[in-house]
Amino acid sequence: MAKKTAYPLIENFDNIPEEALLPEEEQPYPIPVHWKWVRLGYLGTLKAGTGFPKSFQGKSSGDYPFMKVGTLKYADASGNLSSAEDWIVEDVRKTLKATLVPKGSIIFAKIGEAIKLNRRAITSVPSCIDNNMFAFTPNSAIDLQYLYTWFTSVDLYTLTTATTTPSLRKGVIEALAVPLPPMAEQVRIVSKLSKINASVHKVVVKSDAAEKSLKKLEDRLLSYTLSGRATAHLGFSEPNEIIADLPESAFVPEDEQPYPIPNHWRWVKFGFLAQERKEKTLDFSGHKNFIGLDNLRTGGGLSSIQDVKGIKSAKTIFKPGDLLYGKLRPYLNKHYVVDFDGVCSTDILAFVAGQHISVDFLELWVGSIFFQMRAVDRSTGDRPRISPKMINLFPVPLPPKNEQKEILDIYDLVKNKAHQSAEAIEKVGDFCQLLLINLTSTVFREKSNLR
Repeated sequence: MAKKTAYPLIENFDNIPEEALLPEEEQPYPIPVHWKWVRLGYLGTLKAGTGFPKSFQGKSSGDYPFMKVGTLKYADASGNLSSAEDWIVEDVRKTLKATLVPKGSIIFAKIGEAIKLNRRAITSVPSCIDNNMFAFTPNSAIDLQYLYTWFTSVDLYTLTTATTTPSLRKGVIEALAVPLPPMAEQVRIVSKLSKINASVHKVVVKSDAAEKSLKKLEDRLLSYTLSGRATAHLGFSEPNEIIADLPESAFVPEDEQPYPIPNHWRWVKFGFLAQERKEKTLDFSGHKNFIGLDNLRTGGGLSSIQDVKGIKSAKTIFKPGDLLYGKLRPYLNKHYVVDFDGVCSTDILAFVAGQHISVDFLELWVGSIFFQMRAVDRSTGDRPRISPKMINLFPVPLPPKNEQKEILDIYDLVKNKAHQSAEAIEKVGDFCQLLLINLTSTVFREKSNLR
């Protein structure tokens, strides 16, 4: 086992121990003669985060924000981050044995493709971080904003280990060479660079706003298409004859209908349009694909597929064309229509669409804010779940099948155009972030520009 390097902290610029200074042959580039090259480990403390079980997630208030990698994108123009989607109280922190990261620490991803995003943030309040992150808490020898600015110029992805899953080692981060000027110069450098940073951040904020606007547009588009307004001009007005074989009990009473729909549509209870596939199995010899709740994307879609190898408990069988829906934490609105067979977690329901409705149209409704709000309102338990029996009673707006197809075509066309515009704006934001990194890196290599 390699011997770990001990890094005694530098107290101030005028009292730097000899072992903290980099030999000239290891110095990355020339700096002013009165500056010093030191290892990052001498300037503060680096700590890894803590595992964050799902049973403790989802709380919107508490004593400490629990930062995850995805939270980093919410940092402001100066890098400050004070809030998160998940919060915990002190008793939970003690139960998890989670390290409390002090205010004024720099946090960043340490494992996975998220490292490639090169996002950093400064904790504005005492916080906890999950085990996919590092936190570096600087001492008084270096200005926090100076260190943060320098840190953003470092491409951490180039420092990852060459394994299947990229990761950063503690020793590699602590060994990073930092150009250290006297404190007054650190502050002056930050002042100059912050003006550039603020301009770039405005573009990035607009990029993030475009992403949020896209979600709102999708919700409005769903409302528009699922109310019959999108196809009103196309002349669909013939009675929905295909539903003639449905019993009277299949239809939703008028006083329980969510909103008005065209006269030739009907509000029908979910259970009369789709059936839950209830077949479970412990024999996975005929299956290779497994989908867990984490494999379904929040808001709809599939992020990945797992292999069934190693799975021991009974799972639900699904077939091509089934609609998968996450019944746990329905506010996450996880759903996807599969085009292959396999098995899925018992926290996922598999529905088979019947003859009256296209499975893609059914998914469109399941992904709507109307369905989501009803599922959240009728879920039960500390870890909220919605039961299939309850879902069977949910109202579904049912147009004729040919109109269902037309609605799907209109929705896909508009959504694709919106996504293309959003992707273009996102590319501008990404370019500005890259530009800022390059500018910052250049400034640190050409210090004469800042004198």
